[in-house]
Amino acid sequence: MKVGWLFGLLLITISILVSFSNQSEVVVYFLDLPDGEATLVQGTNQQYTLINTGSKASEIYLIKFLETLEIDTIKHLIITDNDQSYCANKDLIINKFDVKHVFDISETMNQHRTKLATPTLSKEPTSIHLDAGLTFHVLAVSNQPRSSTNVLTYNNQAILFMGRTSITDDDIENFNKYDFQIVKTAHFGATFLPARHILTKINPDVAIFFTSSQNETDGQLLYYLEERWIEPYFLEDVGSLIAIFKDSDYDIEVQFRTKNMKHHINFD
Repeated sequence: MKVGWLFGLLLITISILVSFSNQSEVVVYFLDLPDGEATLVQGTNQQYTLINTGSKASEIYLIKFLETLEIDTIKHLIITDNDQSYCANKDLIINKFDVKHVFDISETMNQHRTKLATPTLSKEPTSIHLDAGLTFHVLAVSNQPRSSTNVLTYNNQAILFMGRTSITDDDIENFNKYDFQIVKTAHFGATFLPARHILTKINPDVAIFFTSSQNETDGQLLYYLEERWIEPYFLEDVGSLIAIFKDSDYDIEVQFRTKNMKHHINFD
């Protein structure tokens, strides 16, 4: 089964290589890993950001994916949650790649184990400039559990990376000019976050669920998504998902592992 998963991951890199050849686009790649969460972002200036690194069970898949893309340098490595499903391969990534900046939600900084000092990800500063027009905003941070909710913006588009925190109307007030058509669910959808009225306000078209070996999706969340016609994408079922940002819209490409096909969604 592990061989099949790795083979599928290598096959779908062909699509992302084609997407990355267009330097006028920003590509956000939600990785279909066996366990845990990791998202790769490429900016218009060929700058790479890796958000989270998955669990130890996903180590070989994450490394092979990055090596297949011939990525040598990662400008930003961002860890948004101190659970091992998000950060287990952090040191490995730092040691194998030329990582320029590390932002970590964890309050415990094992600097002696890495070649970089690791500043804590917090609301100061509230934003991290990734590339031209591309910004990662820290929206909220919780201590128990240590987690963060964040927003990735490019032009008038935004993706909500929901963590195990609460957010309010005031938290998203500064993002009213953005279209939130994608939300990454909090902690594998195991908790119904954000609150119903927040989800209704941002009104996404797509909800993304990373794969977890330890967490089950909240049934009420799934019912809400169905009720609001929000399409849930479980990466374990459909494979990796690519969001390609353009001037004022973006496409979604879903790599169906078992069906060997792509499903395109265009948001105007």
